[in-house]
Amino acid sequence: MKVAVCVKFPCGEINPFDACALEAALSLPDADITLVSMSPLKVMTAFKELSRYDKVSRAILLCDPLFAGSDTLATSYVLSLLLKRISPDMVFFGSRSVDSDTAQVPAQTAQRLGYSFYPFVMRFSGSRVVTREGEFSLSLPAALSFERINVLRFPSFRAKPKEVEILSASDLNADISRTGLKGSPTEVVNYVRTEGKIRKCRFIDKEEFFPLVERLKNVRKKRFEIRESAEKTDLALAIGAGAEAYAQAIAKKVISFPFLSAEETKVKTEEYSPKAVIFASSPENKTVAAFAAAKMGLGLCADCTSLRTQNGEIIATRPVNSGRDYADIICKTSPLLATVLSFDDSDGIIVSGGRGCEKETVIKFADKLNAKICCSRAAVDDGKFPYDCQVGLTGKAVAPDVYIALGISGAVQHTCGMENSGTVIAVNPDKNARIFEFADYGVLDKAENLL
Repeated sequence: MKVAVCVKFPCGEINPFDACALEAALSLPDADITLVSMSPLKVMTAFKELSRYDKVSRAILLCDPLFAGSDTLATSYVLSLLLKRISPDMVFFGSRSVDSDTAQVPAQTAQRLGYSFYPFVMRFSGSRVVTREGEFSLSLPAALSFERINVLRFPSFRAKPKEVEILSASDLNADISRTGLKGSPTEVVNYVRTEGKIRKCRFIDKEEFFPLVERLKNVRKKRFEIRESAEKTDLALAIGAGAEAYAQAIAKKVISFPFLSAEETKVKTEEYSPKAVIFASSPENKTVAAFAAAKMGLGLCADCTSLRTQNGEIIATRPVNSGRDYADIICKTSPLLATVLSFDDSDGIIVSGGRGCEKETVIKFADKLNAKICCSRAAVDDGKFPYDCQVGLTGKAVAPDVYIALGISGAVQHTCGMENSGTVIAVNPDKNARIFEFADYGVLDKAENLL
């Protein structure tokens, strides 16, 4: 079984999602693995280290100054050129990278290859695959993107690194007009440094928790509204629940669809000639949008939190660097394609559980407070809650009157999805947990001890 594993090194080490993809490949009994990375030469040491695994027969580094600045569409183009040459039975990716977190490259590469695609894999046996969307029989050739479902083993102590093959744009016969910054349809035009909406946390005793919630539950916060653009374009298409409000913010006219496939999106785009096509962010829509972008050769902005029209150009804003910063992005192609973070701006209380809290405890809190249940990505990865409960950059954004975080560490990936809540109460025994920076009240204890 020929398996290609595509890896990145965003912080000098293998991207953690890619490490899970590699471990899944190593778990296949008959795997013949080719490692592939589109990276600069400075990653060579880390890349060679991965070549020490017994089942890795080749390691190929795609490296050329002409590749620098490639967005997801340009990256998928370069990767597909190599993958077509080596014709693997399966291509494994991490579902996303910790620096950009778009989850677009695997889908766009699969589209270019014509492979079956299985995104956001939670379990994998070799013949069957469980994704965030359900269970499927594997149809080869296939591309798969893996969530953080395992831990990468260590290579054998005596194993030696293999020689790394370095291929340039000319080696791949690449069309350089489709690579690098010049060949990328999306471009970052501005960065905004932010640490989110920091709050001043007041710590309380556990006995004060429920009386406090009782006082706060009828205090209504100001409802969140998507900001209207002062300037508007003519027409936008909105696909999926939650996309219409974003489209209305930037366009004079909006045509909405509950769902469109990638091919249907292409047809409707050609029929209506919109200036923007907006998808509500969901696992299925993320894949559809990436497929559509690859089909039409268009730029795609992922998980946007706002859109605006300025001087006739649509600007999309999204979190980057795991949510620490925000970037303004434009598309040099038309129409702009974007997925937008779905938003649940509800009254009442949300109880949200993390890795540090048992599922049963979250349910008891929710029952006691007549609250909705949400969770962090770690809790979904652990199998405690379904994906539709996930709050954060790759889940949904919420803004309840009261948000109660139980056993949540407060990674930026999560806090950017709940920072518009009215009052935030965090329960965590670790006084240094980042979640307290985003909380109005804090309890230094395990959630179970409050019941």
